[in-house]
Amino acid sequence: MGNATDSAAWERHRARRAHVNRRMRGWLVGGAFVVVGCKLAFSGIGYFDGHLTISARTGYVAVESCAPTGDHYACTGTFKDDKTGEKTDSAVLERSTTAVRGAWLPAFRTDGDAYKASSDGELTVGKLARAFAWLGGATLLLAVGGFFLLTGYMPRGRWSEPRYRFGRITFGEAWQLLRRRRPALPVLGALLALCPLLIGAGFLVAAVA
Repeated sequence: MGNATDSAAWERHRARRAHVNRRMRGWLVGGAFVVVGCKLAFSGIGYFDGHLTISARTGYVAVESCAPTGDHYACTGTFKDDKTGEKTDSAVLERSTTAVRGAWLPAFRTDGDAYKASSDGELTVGKLARAFAWLGGATLLLAVGGFFLLTGYMPRGRWSEPRYRFGRITFGEAWQLLRRRRPALPVLGALLALCPLLIGAGFLVAAVA
């Protein structure tokens, strides 16, 4: 009985080791894809700066005069919107340095009709477009990484030796395994579908917003 039990335990150990060896590279690569995808997702979300809609428009202020206000300067002039070309008189732009009359200073017009020299804390058209692009890339990496993690799949060349222990899960095997994990398949499919939609939304925002 002892020999039979030991033999059965050894066979289970070999089976577990073979299972891990066949999937190890797929798991490692999938984990790397997921980590990078999460980083892209967080970067994309960070572009929103806490806003859901565009809160600042880019443009320039044509300076008429600058006056010191404590540690800063208040430069008054005409603001011109980059996208619409609309001009607004008596725009006051606060900045750390003065400017000569007639200078054109980059500026951001916020929802409260204030003018800022920096877009920090505001959502601009450019930031929104980049956010959609990063999120689209993130969904693709998360879908591919999830496929690798769930199945252990790892592509290998035809020249790989049959006795090579790592990366021996074929695409067919991986697909059959994924189909049995029904909750995972629609999630990965949804991520893949979101990728072109988000990237397309980024291009659309950049073109028309």
